[in-house]
Amino acid sequence: MLVQTKQYRKDQLSQVNPPKFEKAEDMADLTYLNEASVLHNLKQRYYAKLIYTKDFKKDQLQQVNPPKYEKCEDMSNLTYLNDASVLHNLKQRYYAKLIYTYSGLFCVAINPYKRFPVYTSRCAKLYRGKRRSEVPPHIFAISDGAYVNMLTNNENQSMLITGESGAGKTENTKKVIAYFATVGASTKKDKETDASQKKGSLEDQVVQTNPVLEAFGNAKTVRNDNSSRF
Repeated sequence: MLVQTKQYRKDQLSQVNPPKFEKAEDMADLTYLNEASVLHNLKQRYYAKLIYTKDFKKDQLQQVNPPKYEKCEDMSNLTYLNDASVLHNLKQRYYAKLIYTYSGLFCVAINPYKRFPVYTSRCAKLYRGKRRSEVPPHIFAISDGAYVNMLTNNENQSMLITGESGAGKTENTKKVIAYFATVGASTKKDKETDASQKKGSLEDQVVQTNPVLEAFGNAKTVRNDNSSRF
């Protein structure tokens, strides 16, 4: 029995996806998305006669919401609240570059992995003193709600920002800090000295402390080369 082998250079090899992604229906879900993995997935699905359609059992189907709930801002208002409807709503909003979505008291954020012009000083002013229903979903709306409650009730407030590695927890935390620094800074226009001009605004000083803290507690993960650990 003659077995032929072929050797490849290291730069010709590509990462292989875990077995759970074999014959994946949506190749965007692959851990490693490269030319070899795409061709392999299409090839395996073709051999399995998975060309266009897929049959589902009746108990696997879920109710579809009316068209008026398409890209709904608050998913707690959906007529049918299930896994499929939640994922569909988040997906459609993400395609429309709407990365923030409410789910009751929570605000779901999807990392776009690109910069959106939604964190400017002008945007921050739009959310100052506004109710959640008056403005689109945003981390600034959650921040302003906590700030107003602190002033109104004279009680400490807390915000829980959670998610997997690379989800955007650190970036959203920075935006929260920047928002608090903006609205909490003194509005009095005193005479600015040269020393104060060099220091910059309160917002700049607070935000600039983040890189220093990150330098003491960052680590590399599969999805994030600079994952915060502080």
